[in-house]
Parts: sequence; structure tokens; C-alpha cells
Amino acid sequence: VRTLFSNLNSAQSNNFNCSYIRKDGRLIWEINALGTIVRLNGPVVTTNKWQHVALVKNGPRFTMFLNGKDVASTNATVAVSPGRNKFTIGALLTNSGIYFPFRGEMDEFRVWSVSRTVDQIRDYMCKKVPVSSLMTGLSSYYRFDTGNNSTITSDLGVGVNGILNNILFSD
Repeated sequence: VRTLFSNLNSAQSNNFNCSYIRKDGRLIWEINALGTIVRLNGPVVTTNKWQHVALVKNGPRFTMFLNGKDVASTNATVAVSPGRNKFTIGALLTNSGIYFPFRGEMDEFRVWSVSRTVDQIRDYMCKKVPVSSLMTGLSSYYRFDTGNNSTITSDLGVGVNGILNNILFSD
């Protein structure tokens, strides 16, 4: 298993949101909101090839995009689960350690507070976001081609700063 991101409540094992690639290469998005589980099973991801993943929640609709194409979706009613306090890019971080690290290259990680349309996803999946424009709803923007090998900050100047482990920066 290779984790793309995880967001969990360290006190509740049934309160998390994560995306990962299983051993068989299948892309998964799983949300457990205090026992209500939503799981999207995407396609097998091609290894050693650049891929773009976007996960969108719009009302009750959960959609997974791979390279600008809708590859899995479902409708589900999930209550907002407060208290998720361990947001991690590239691993599953729990109280007992770091698990399922992402082994590969990651160019960027964006967090939006608004749902993105398929056209918006396609338009920016191969572009850097112009930070000067501060696009509506972009709450965090992490680029992995800049940094100092120990910390990362959102390129927007807002959002959560992070500590880096086992990372190399490259252009």
C-alpha cells in the first residue's frame, strides 16, 4: 500500500479520509465518518508514468478523477466529522507511527475548499497554479520542486506548514 494522503482523528479509529494505491496498483479513496464508510475503487494506476489524481466531493457526490477522467463516483450521505487532526501527505500517520509511505514522485498537492469541475481539473492538471491570482477556494498549495528538505509551506502563504521526512526536491 502506498498512501497519497491521510487525514484522521488520532483518538478515533473510525474517523478518517485517505487515498492510497493498493498492492495490486488500484487507486482507492476511502472515507470513514464515525462508522459511515464511503469507498471509491478506481482503476489500476500505471507505474513509472506521471499520473494526475483529483478527488472531489460536491454535496453527496464523491468523484475520483485520474488524468482528467471520471473513473469512479458514488452518492453518499456522510456527516462532517470534526476532530481530524493528523493530515499527512504521502503516508498514514497514527499515534503509533508512520505507515504505508508513498514510494514515488509527487509534484504538487492542492487542497480546495470548493468543488472543482472536470473542466477546471483538466485545465490545471498540467500547470502550476499562478500564486498571484489566489484562485477562489484554493486553501493550500504545496509544491515539491522547491523547499529546504526539512519543512514545506503552502505557496499561498496560508494553510498548514509541514515537516518533511525522506524527501528529495527536484525540478
